[in-house]
Amino acid sequence: MVCLINAPTQDKPYDKLYTVAYLGNVVGGQPVRYLNADVDYGHSRMTHAMLLAGVDLNEAGRPVKWRVENSWGTERGDKGYMLMTDRWFEEYLYEIAVSKRYLSPDLLAVLETEPVVLPPWDPMGALADPCQS
Repeated sequence: MVCLINAPTQDKPYDKLYTVAYLGNVVGGQPVRYLNADVDYGHSRMTHAMLLAGVDLNEAGRPVKWRVENSWGTERGDKGYMLMTDRWFEEYLYEIAVSKRYLSPDLLAVLETEPVVLPPWDPMGALADPCQS
């Protein structure tokens, strides 16, 4: 698995690998790494997690809507599940963990590079996501 992010900021060029200093909490453990890719043009804040549980595809095989398990608990939606449109993800998605098999050869090559180490106060440290690559 790899964490894809979309951080359209001057200090984080696309098609680069990033990590945050002191983010890991296990000596010798795998570092948390983020691959910054130009895959989403929206703006959002990194404050919420959801699990993609299913997808509805159109005739061309493109996603139309998603079944999402929400991290807010079972009291909201249908026992914690909601339907989200693909357009919603285009607008608000910031980070996603995906299998490497879905990456282009260009992005796979970026995974072989040394990550840029960001300072511990960088907003990327707030993600603190245990994505392993």
